Amino acid sequence: MRSRHDVKPSLPGLRTIDIRDRAAVDVLARPECGGVFEVIRRIGRPVPAAQVAEACNMSLGNAVSAIDALVSVGLLEAVRPRAPRRVVAFRATCRRIVVIFDSRDAGESAEVLRLQRLATRDAEEALMRNAVPPIDGVKGSAWHQTRIKCHLRPEHLKGLGQRLHAVGEYLMQVALEESKDDQASAPLCNFVVGLNLVPLEVPLLPSAPIVAVPRSAQHAAIASEPSTRFAGLSVRERQVAVALRDGRTRVEIARDLGISPNTVGTVIRKLYAKLGVHRRAELVTRLSGIAGG
Repeated sequence: MRSRHDVKPSLPGLRTIDIRDRAAVDVLARPECGGVFEVIRRIGRPVPAAQVAEACNMSLGNAVSAIDALVSVGLLEAVRPRAPRRVVAFRATCRRIVVIFDSRDAGESAEVLRLQRLATRDAEEALMRNAVPPIDGVKGSAWHQTRIKCHLRPEHLKGLGQRLHAVGEYLMQVALEESKDDQASAPLCNFVVGLNLVPLEVPLLPSAPIVAVPRSAQHAAIASEPSTRFAGLSVRERQVAVALRDGRTRVEIARDLGISPNTVGTVIRKLYAKLGVHRRAELVTRLSGIAGG
């Protein structure tokens, strides 16, 4: 069934939703809808509702409700059954969701904050209910938490933003690798990643890949998305590209990835050719979304 919403992404892999689109925003604000969307996106192929319910550890009725809501706003689409499959399956229509809003409008800005709170509510509740407490000396106790009071100048904020961006790109690489793994039948999240990295006793549905940007900056934001900048690169080429951007040497990259420096050199030549760059500085500019001179 095709909804009144356009199911085609605004750009390959991206779907733009206006914060004024109440129907779509209400769906994004439901954590179970975001989780179902992300599970289907990561599986990477049409999935029947029963398999979605199993992968998400939820009842079939709840899975169908979330799927119907996502189809109604064009984030999922139904795939007609073929033999030997006798049931309708569903697939994601995009890899990332960009929510645009007017940053000068207090109402729209408040709505973005409301959406953020609702979409992450289950993660916050999970931290309260079942975060594994830190236990010194116990293998696998991977609790990392730091709170530091400090005064940050603009250059500090810029540096922090760059590092958080790098962490986000690394986690996106992990998600992309998982989506290529045919054995990933139940991609439930076992960590919540913010400024804290907290293991959970009870698995948690992943969050939909949503980014909110001012309407005036949407084109620049879309162009700088990792899925856009990494288009056409293999997982290994993305890993090497990010490592080069972060200042790693060929020897360090080889050690980190468990490959030889010669293999790193071969990968670099291939990704340079695909991205149309010739030097590391050009690569850094390309991946940073900064226009080169």
